[in-house]
Amino acid sequence: MDVRLVHNIAPFVDASDFLTSVVGSTCLKDILGFTSLLVEKVILHKHLHYYYYYYYYYYYYYYYYYYYYYFYYYYYYYYYYYYYYYYYYYY
Repeated sequence: MDVRLVHNIAPFVDASDFLTSVVGSTCLKDILGFTSLLVEKVILHKHLHYYYYYYYYYYYYYYYYYYYYYFYYYYYYYYYYYYYYYYYYYY
């Protein structure tokens, strides 16, 4: 499972794709994605409550990623639940 799939869920992270393809750092992409999320959700003043709710599940996903081989089917259940919940509230 490619870790970068979690970034494709959030369309506001895609703005940092060009820079991170040059640098080649997933950590930098996380920082840039968080910055663009901060600009969209805080400066534009919309869905501030779900902004924190989204990042709670974002790091929750990474916790289960390291136990991916043991909780393989359990992980996919929570992944698609998160994907549905994200698009249900943002689109």
